[in-house]
Amino acid sequence: MKNYISIILGVIGLLGIVAIAKNKIFTSPNDDLYDKGWAEYKNGEFQKSIGTLSGLDINKYPKITMALGDSYFEMQDYKNAEKYLKISYDKHLFKNDDEKKLLTNMLGICNIELKNFKNARSYLEESGKLGNPNSKRNLYILDSLEQIKNYK
Repeated sequence: MKNYISIILGVIGLLGIVAIAKNKIFTSPNDDLYDKGWAEYKNGEFQKSIGTLSGLDINKYPKITMALGDSYFEMQDYKNAEKYLKISYDKHLFKNDDEKKLLTNMLGICNIELKNFKNARSYLEESGKLGNPNSKRNLYILDSLEQIKNYK
């Protein structure tokens, strides 16, 4: 009976050692960068998060596209913001309709800033259909900008 208990305890101990070693050996350094970049993003350190998350492969970590897009948006770099937010949109990387309405509104604003008014209208109308109250105001701004453009 003592031998069985010793064997069982030995196996349990060995499994514990294997689990610890596996975690240390198979954890990618990129996982640490992902965690660091995500923490920087959550803390509003957008410039730092861009630097950290840009070093990761978006095919392996596709959800960083939303964080990168939002970070660039907050830094008013609308060209890069639009690039990453569009990837999130095209790959349906939003969790729910609330995220989608924010994403489409931000894409609309990016396209207004980039003077891509047709795309801006499409995104803002979609955001409005999803219930984003800011979309209506942004569409009024877009209408004004289009009238000024047509006036010139």
